[in-house]
Amino acid sequence: MKLSVFFLYLIRLAEQENWTLETAVKYAKDLGYTAIDIDKDEIDAYPDALDLFKKHGLIVRNVYGAYDLISGKDADATELIDYAVKSGAKVVMLLAGLFDNDEITSFMKENEQAMVEFLEKNKKAKRTLLAIRRTAEYAKEKGVTLTIESFGSPNSITSYISQIKWLIDNADGLKFTFDIGNFYLNGQDVFYAYQLFKDHSVHVHCKDYLIEPKVGSNEFSYAKISVPVGEGKAPTKEIVNNFLSNGYDGYFTVEYLGVENVKSILERSAKYMLSLR
Repeated sequence: MKLSVFFLYLIRLAEQENWTLETAVKYAKDLGYTAIDIDKDEIDAYPDALDLFKKHGLIVRNVYGAYDLISGKDADATELIDYAVKSGAKVVMLLAGLFDNDEITSFMKENEQAMVEFLEKNKKAKRTLLAIRRTAEYAKEKGVTLTIESFGSPNSITSYISQIKWLIDNADGLKFTFDIGNFYLNGQDVFYAYQLFKDHSVHVHCKDYLIEPKVGSNEFSYAKISVPVGEGKAPTKEIVNNFLSNGYDGYFTVEYLGVENVKSILERSAKYMLSLR
């Protein structure tokens, strides 16, 4: 089991426990985390972080970043690849922006053909696809793998299985970061997604959840459904075992949608994940 953790959680851990950032990094390593997922902006904001990881034997596995390709605010995301090269990461995850609230209809969410027809005609989607193609090509030149994830928003261009499949099918070299929890948040079948994307997946995010309050209800919030990995309703064990049985040799990243009690969350999540190896 190769276990990774978001650098964001280590920042929160240091703040909540009144620790130095180095103490938080060392603590994560002692729990069994051996890699880091880090936002490109955090690399700039914490210039000593990369040296801290190296000092304590953690690698940067995944660099991620948001580029608003859909709106056209950002023309491309090739800069993200440069951040990966700087950090030594071999995987990058691109967050490509959101459609307006009324652009993705309920029918498209449930009908693959309707979604594909929308994407193929929509100027925003076509612009985004071209930018992803350029970024994937640049990533290949630099020895890095570009990925998208099943993003936890109903308005993303990577929220639904049909969208993800369309992008991967049409962008040479594009791979996948498989997020177990986000398929649930978007009402998607995680086991069907696994069958489709298992051979395209080079990174896995593990977040667990309760099924009450229901997604979309007035009572719903990410904080209310968030639990440590292994303590909710996500089929983490089944999906992780499927990946391992299929020869997956990448990292599994612990993720948590809340912000409180980071120390306990990281401890309990690591203990559960490492029990699966």
